[in-house]
Amino acid sequence: MLEAQDFYNLLTEIHGPPRGDNEIKIFFPFGSKTLDSLTPNKIPGRDIININGRDRHTGTIILHEQEPLLQIISQTYKQHRLSTWPLDLKIASRKRCEFTDDQNMLLLSGVNLKPPILCHSQTMCSFTQQITKGFIHVHYFFHAMVSRFWYNRWQRHPDVQPGTVPKPQRFLCYSRGRDGTRAYRNNVIHDLANLHHMRNYNFDHSLVFDSSSSAKIDTTDAQRYSMHVVLETLFDSNSVHLTEKIFKPMVMSQPFVIFGPPRSLEYLRSYGFQTFGAFWDEGYDLIDDHQQRYHRILDLLNTLDQLTDLEFQDLLARCIAVVVHNRKLFFSQVFTDLIMDEALKGLSQAVDQQHEEFLQSPGKTIFDGIKHAWNNGMPMCYAQQLITQELDRLSIYHPKLVDTALIQQKKFLIDLGLG
Repeated sequence: MLEAQDFYNLLTEIHGPPRGDNEIKIFFPFGSKTLDSLTPNKIPGRDIININGRDRHTGTIILHEQEPLLQIISQTYKQHRLSTWPLDLKIASRKRCEFTDDQNMLLLSGVNLKPPILCHSQTMCSFTQQITKGFIHVHYFFHAMVSRFWYNRWQRHPDVQPGTVPKPQRFLCYSRGRDGTRAYRNNVIHDLANLHHMRNYNFDHSLVFDSSSSAKIDTTDAQRYSMHVVLETLFDSNSVHLTEKIFKPMVMSQPFVIFGPPRSLEYLRSYGFQTFGAFWDEGYDLIDDHQQRYHRILDLLNTLDQLTDLEFQDLLARCIAVVVHNRKLFFSQVFTDLIMDEALKGLSQAVDQQHEEFLQSPGKTIFDGIKHAWNNGMPMCYAQQLITQELDRLSIYHPKLVDTALIQQKKFLIDLGLG
């Protein structure tokens, strides 16, 4: 299985020059959460040969699958964009440029001759539909891919194999970050402390976990705890974005309950995994109201907490077939092929769509982007400079489409009241 950077390099080799003409943009370093960290992926030792000094990338593919869509900080990017303008153009600006809409800022970072492509790992809802507006969007289960790479070394580790030996503690719950979309975890930690089997166990707030802990399995925890309470990155959302957190219990051979968006379990089952609805109530997964879903999960954990030791051990024994199935599937070539095919085929289809839209309306994407930038403060002299630059690139790489693009330019100027 590929690690993230190898996967990014593979996409660059497939869809970047010389085979393709897209620039692949990633958040670098891995896990970055600022728009100014969105940078072209570079493969060491591989130089792109341009024609007459013109950029060969006529399309842009943004890989936004590490974090939920737009769970990023935009202020630094806003200032960076402004700082790249020549001083005289800043002075000539009709107003200070302030891109206050994160979605449109993201869209601007993908502006090119061809329509931009946005790759992400979230299911569609009204929010994600708005965010992906203006993009050709591609969904794939990115964290399944990186988890498969991260956790491979524990596939045959003797301390994480399925079994029915009683363990000292019932519930394992990791909570590294508790701000932003993860703020709900503060309530979870408080409420879990009231469970009988949690009262004699204090969360160790002195432990410090960095981002590398996501890629590790604690075999001691696997032997100490029977069941995993998963605190996903998103909870107060109608869009599912599952991460490596859901795969840790599978690798550690533990049944799990998940705090996540509605239909998280349904999403997981769509990839062939099984959940535990035959053994306890998983109706919480279908509750759209976040507060109601939260309390339904707490009710379930209270029910599991109140079981006698004998009842709890009997429950775990009945879950073992599901635990074995999930672990086997996770480490299987079938699952590896499934998630890789989803990504590679989905992106290839998006690139085909990108090309078809480009042939139908060459120049429309760049004109729409410049129009938005002009509405947010870009000086018209700079906008005209960009138009000339892009038409020049079009004449080099797609000369037969220049006349059609000039029609788009005329419409663009009319829309601005300058035609």
